[in-house]
Amino acid sequence: MRLLIVSCTLVALMLASCAIGPQKTTETEDIEGSSRNTSVGLHGSGDEAALERARQQMREGEFAAAAALLEPIVDSPEADPKHKAEALLELGRINVDVLNARRDPELARVYFQRLVDEHPSSELVPRAREHLERLASTQP
Repeated sequence: MRLLIVSCTLVALMLASCAIGPQKTTETEDIEGSSRNTSVGLHGSGDEAALERARQQMREGEFAAAAALLEPIVDSPEADPKHKAEALLELGRINVDVLNARRDPELARVYFQRLVDEHPSSELVPRAREHLERLASTQP
């Protein structure tokens, strides 16, 4: 009985914290490799939060889950162009990652090329081009 009360109390606390939307500040490394502090709610909204969650999923080897978070950013007409460019780069990286059993270099090429074509002024274009060159050099 005591265990049931403790379990119910924990569930109630977790639900209450979700309703309030607690904030946590984490230091993350962005695509450019620089650290920054990011405040994200437990159920963070917006593309920045989705990008951060996707990067965490990638670090954990959950490539399909990461892609599922990134694809809506790429497909959204309202998304910030910077976030779209970041999502395209990450989707490309997912599809060339040697740890990803479902990697697809051809799909990676599509994502990297979209970044170059759709966001030519992005600071991520040189990285996308590097990936495209590597993919071209490994082509049979």
